[in-house]
Amino acid sequence: MSCERRINTMWRRKNTAVAQMTRAYVKLFALLYVATTLVVISTVSYQLIQSRTADAQRIVTSLRGADIDSDFDWETWRRNSTIDTRDTFVVIKSRHETYYSTGSETFLKRIADRHLWLGHFYKARERYFYYYQTGHLGKMTYQIYIGLYEVIAMVETVSTALLVTLTVIFILTIFVIRQLAKDLNAPLLTLTQAVKTLDYSGTQDLVLPNIEGAEEIETLNRYLQSWLKQLQTQLAKERAFISNASHELKTPLAGFRGNIDLIKRRGTDHPEIIPTAIANLDQESRRMQNLVATLLALSKTANQPVMNQETVQVVPILERVIHAFEIDTHRVVERQFEDFSVTVNVGEFSQLIRIILDNAAKYSPESTVITVLCGPKQIQMIDQGSGIADHDKPHIFEQFYRGDKSHSDISGSGLGLALAKQLADRQHVQITLLDHHPTGTIVRLDCR
Repeated sequence: MSCERRINTMWRRKNTAVAQMTRAYVKLFALLYVATTLVVISTVSYQLIQSRTADAQRIVTSLRGADIDSDFDWETWRRNSTIDTRDTFVVIKSRHETYYSTGSETFLKRIADRHLWLGHFYKARERYFYYYQTGHLGKMTYQIYIGLYEVIAMVETVSTALLVTLTVIFILTIFVIRQLAKDLNAPLLTLTQAVKTLDYSGTQDLVLPNIEGAEEIETLNRYLQSWLKQLQTQLAKERAFISNASHELKTPLAGFRGNIDLIKRRGTDHPEIIPTAIANLDQESRRMQNLVATLLALSKTANQPVMNQETVQVVPILERVIHAFEIDTHRVVERQFEDFSVTVNVGEFSQLIRIILDNAAKYSPESTVITVLCGPKQIQMIDQGSGIADHDKPHIFEQFYRGDKSHSDISGSGLGLALAKQLADRQHVQITLLDHHPTGTIVRLDCR
């Protein structure tokens, strides 16, 4: 495991931004080095060869007016020449005789078995090359061999200077590139360390630092901060949800245990208490059943996409829901309908209407009338209860929120309107709470 860990660590180091930028720079520099070297050496070599070609032409010009014969003084010609002819050999052939400059015969024997490269170059020995040119000089033919030792020495000097210069630049730039990569990578490392603390301290109290760097990194940091805030909010809601759900389930369970203990302790001696205890158990079981059903509905609608949407008329849906509501609650609902079409999941839309009607019935006197108005793309459900306090309105759709403490004697879990808001959002229906005068609340649904 230790060996594997070391291998993984080495692999990660090879894939850091610093290592990747360094490798990319090395590859780019190697390509530039080869290209620069080829261009510079080719240009220098070409210019030097051109100078040797010009030297050959000047030699021909200097021989053009000379009387070439066996008595021609080559040493005097060499000394008076305007170019360096120490490593230059000239051969002039007439119809009957051949004339050699000093050392030319020995030189020709040395290159007798050598191959002529590109029609102009001979290799006399290692690192010794000669430029060859032939032509006519009057009725004679000349051959000129000019040594390229100085050309090769110049190319080597230029190559060495170029190598040393580029190597120094490469080494200095490596440090600059690595430092630049570290500076660019530093904000990411800081952000990574901050995110790593999620594994140890969780997200509740974690605050990501404000990181200054490249625009992309600052943008990533802003998105991460936004994501973290949303995550912290969601986790806080989940913790509150679990706590509230536990508390709500605790009440009916306590009622169960109390009534069961009552039956066990006094049921034999006082059988008259059993029907009352059983009625209480039935009431608590129904309360628990409704709570669990609502929790399941919240979970289901939160995690599943909207399915089976269809375009339907609103009034038939309202009539079915209101009719069932009147039968179940024995409440009177006054209707004022103007039909319109809406694209919804009929089951979820019907559940939304029923939840709002149930809530209106729960918080308004039984003797009062509930009014449902239906107009172009809008539904209003009006009760004549005590209304909703202004400070409760921002929280009324939160899970387990019960609102005004004066309503604490009214049974409920505080999940109905939370489920209604969730259903409304899924159907793209905007739900708004308004005050009804003189008393009561208006719940307005704006449909697409």
